[in-house]
Amino acid sequence: MLLIGPRAAGKSSVAQSLAEALVVQWVDLDELVLRTLSAESAKAAFAELGEAAWRSAESTALKSILDDPPPITATGGGVVCDVINRERLAAADHVQVIWLDVSPEVSRDRLRETAGDRPSLTGQGDAAEEAIAVARSRRGLYEQVAGDRVDADGSIADVTHAVRELITHA
Repeated sequence: MLLIGPRAAGKSSVAQSLAEALVVQWVDLDELVLRTLSAESAKAAFAELGEAAWRSAESTALKSILDDPPPITATGGGVVCDVINRERLAAADHVQVIWLDVSPEVSRDRLRETAGDRPSLTGQGDAAEEAIAVARSRRGLYEQVAGDRVDADGSIADVTHAVRELITHA
């Protein structure tokens, strides 16, 4: 299963929670990208190498994951930006792609706590407000590739439970 969605949807937290509950391996696509780029953080990678280098490494990592998928993968919010990634995700019938859909209000609240750790996506304004605008612009891309959608406004435990229910009944 692959979890997609915007910043602050809880992809990594839910993936970790699911993996612990199901006693399976999980992978964070952003962590693979950081290792590939030898960067300490996404913010540092964007600042030092640029978004294009990040997206290229992300696309390579996604292809590798889809070729031999672990039980659970959390992706970065921008994985859907690249048309080739969207085509790969849409064609990956051996992987359940689940969109964690978080409302702008909940996203804003969550990002207020962690915004300083994340790279700017537009270079303009408040990080939380910026992420909300970016999420809105990507909404159709998440819809395009997701096989399923889960409301991610609740707690990590609630969202994890909703994903477990979804995969149990799939």
